[in-house]
Amino acid sequence: MYTGISSSIKDAISLEVKNAVSNLQQDILNNISTIMDSRLSSFQSNIRQSQQDISQSQIYKIEQTVTDNFSFKRKGNENQFKHESRVLSKLKEADVNLEGPDLSVDSVQTAKAKIVEGMELVRERQKLIKMADSSELGWKVVSEYVTNPIADDSEDEKKIIRAQHRAERKQKAEKSKKIVTRKAPYTR
Repeated sequence: MYTGISSSIKDAISLEVKNAVSNLQQDILNNISTIMDSRLSSFQSNIRQSQQDISQSQIYKIEQTVTDNFSFKRKGNENQFKHESRVLSKLKEADVNLEGPDLSVDSVQTAKAKIVEGMELVRERQKLIKMADSSELGWKVVSEYVTNPIADDSEDEKKIIRAQHRAERKQKAEKSKKIVTRKAPYTR
């Protein structure tokens, strides 16, 4: 039975078909591998983001618990402190969100530095609010603490106590100026 095609041509066609099928199979495997890598990468990214969100939530709850244990004497101080706690929480969330892979390095670093500065300002303000609330003299102690730094940051407790004493002395001096001594009683 003669098919009209020589065996060498049949072998060449067979080889080309096998090569084409092999190339297609390799392309399919590469595409499947790329799709799987993409999906796994996306899945891994989602898990990482979920873990960061859970971690931040837990940190926020721990900080909130620590903050809730402090009892304020003045309602205004408590309200201001709670407000700044919320602001600090939002700044922390922004800090976490800026750690994404799609942002430029310079803008991320600048934004992150500014957020960190903002967080430090809020923490310092919260410290001053607690100091004012825990002292009988309130913001007078804070004023002394801020305007006349005595000790280094490592000696912060001494600094607070000295500010308290200075404020007490100033208040006593103001009271003594207000007391007017009469030289003679009223006459009729």
